[in-house]
Amino acid sequence: MDRSLFGSSVIDRWRLLDGGLSRRALVQSLAAGGLAAGSSGFLRLAPAVAAKEAVSSAAHRINVGEIDVLVLDDGIFEGPGNFFAVNAPPAALSDVLGPHKPEPTDTKQVAIHPLLVETGGQRVLLDTGYGALQPGAGKLLATLEAVGIAPEEIDAVLLTHMHPDHCGAVVDDRGGLVFPNARHFVNRVEYEYWWAEPSLDELTIPNEFKQFIRQVAKGVLTVLQGRIEQIAPGEEIAPGVTTVDARGHSPGHLAVEIASDGESLLHIVDAAHEPAIHLEHPDWFAAVDNWPAWTVATRNALFDRAADENLLVSTTHFPFPGVGRVTKDKIGWVWTDDRGEKPKHKTGKQGKKDNHGNQGN
Repeated sequence: MDRSLFGSSVIDRWRLLDGGLSRRALVQSLAAGGLAAGSSGFLRLAPAVAAKEAVSSAAHRINVGEIDVLVLDDGIFEGPGNFFAVNAPPAALSDVLGPHKPEPTDTKQVAIHPLLVETGGQRVLLDTGYGALQPGAGKLLATLEAVGIAPEEIDAVLLTHMHPDHCGAVVDDRGGLVFPNARHFVNRVEYEYWWAEPSLDELTIPNEFKQFIRQVAKGVLTVLQGRIEQIAPGEEIAPGVTTVDARGHSPGHLAVEIASDGESLLHIVDAAHEPAIHLEHPDWFAAVDNWPAWTVATRNALFDRAADENLLVSTTHFPFPGVGRVTKDKIGWVWTDDRGEKPKHKTGKQGKKDNHGNQGN
């Protein structure tokens, strides 16, 4: 693996140092607020965001028929621009990243915003954010407090996939569940994949980062043993909240459809990370997409449906609040957020590759 793909400081960005990370060390760290790894190395965790930290415009409300949806700010994470488009030509990616044509390895900030769905007398959390695993993130509990919701009032947690920015806040610093009264759901395929501790050889990221992702996923699933419920795409986990097969970003990655009284919201989760990148260039994929061809096929299918049916779309990583609609363009799609704003940087298009039906590794 050529680390120059991401720039020399990428490991520091995720606070990874060389050294083995045992499963027991990870589970113990989740209980203790740090990740020990014996004498040879460790993962440094950022301090948790204080519960009393001021939260400004940290929640965005959407009404879908009789269902209320809150977009909740968890903060940001940083990565090099080409982390989100590893197969992009460098010059084309620089054009997309900004008017000053930054280098593809320059740092880019990406938002994280889980959803809270209030339906049928239940509060359902779609992902938990990063927790204390990432500097700049871990604001979910402060955001919930700002809108007057205690962790004990969450009835269900759906983990759309087992990446750290989606499951990192499952466990508190005492080793207990952050949402102690909630049922926890995950796709059966996703559970089995991460429980087997996959090699992740197909990912073009440093081995230390692979180790971090793998160990967080296995550690969270270990803590949840006896509590987590394995489901399949197409299941309704609460009234009007149905999971959607969105494989590619990870083998069991789920999208979510929220529907009530003839209205629908399609939550695409990580089928796309950045509108200027993945809508203008839908065949570009991220370094952490397990199955790139499936990622592209899933993205095409979700956005085609959203455009055809004029669905409201929510995302985990588009600029907050990450809610809007898509319309078809000659090559990909155009994103307009729910405030009527379009991405500021518009570039020329390249040909769209047809990756449908070609499964990656």
